[in-house]
Amino acid sequence: MTRPPRWWMWRPGSDRAPAARVARRRFRRAQVGPLLLPAALVACALAVVGPSPWWSVGLACAPVVVVCLVAAFPGRVADRDLALAAADTDVVHELQFTDPDQRRRASRMCGHFDAVRGLDPGRVARVEHQLWRALVALRDSQGRRESLRRTGNRPGLAAELAGATRELGELDRRVDRFADALRVLAEEFDVEAPDPDLSDSALRRVAALDPL
Repeated sequence: MTRPPRWWMWRPGSDRAPAARVARRRFRRAQVGPLLLPAALVACALAVVGPSPWWSVGLACAPVVVVCLVAAFPGRVADRDLALAAADTDVVHELQFTDPDQRRRASRMCGHFDAVRGLDPGRVARVEHQLWRALVALRDSQGRRESLRRTGNRPGLAAELAGATRELGELDRRVDRFADALRVLAEEFDVEAPDPDLSDSALRRVAALDPL
């Protein structure tokens, strides 16, 4: 069974309406699907016991009406389901990370960011944008990392492999620098009596970093 994600992050300014429509359709199918066979069996049984043809038709329609009501009013879609229904260009979540190391790095950064959402809105928005770029870069780098792991260092490929390794190393270095600054900011903000000057200085430092 697929483990549900513990976190997700929306692209700043993304339109969630398309994801909401997809999530509602999925939610409706999940609710209505298991009811179809029992409703059909109950409808057949009620049709048999009806004292007259009209009664049989009326009783048989009752389960159908219940299923229609469930389909018409599916209930509230959970935020997690909304994130899972969104396109990769609009959301990053844990299930997109097949590499455990990159999943842990992304999870830590999201956890630190959640801890500092209450700081200066303008700078937090800047940090959110930077974090989004870092998460997308880590997610999209997984294919290259896996390819490098599988490719042997054969003659003629040495220069290409070295170049790709350097690019990924530079990405990791910049993302780790951003992640370390974000961690320090979360630690400054998480103390019992945070120093506003220190928190503000740490927030400015994170907002000024470019993870890419």
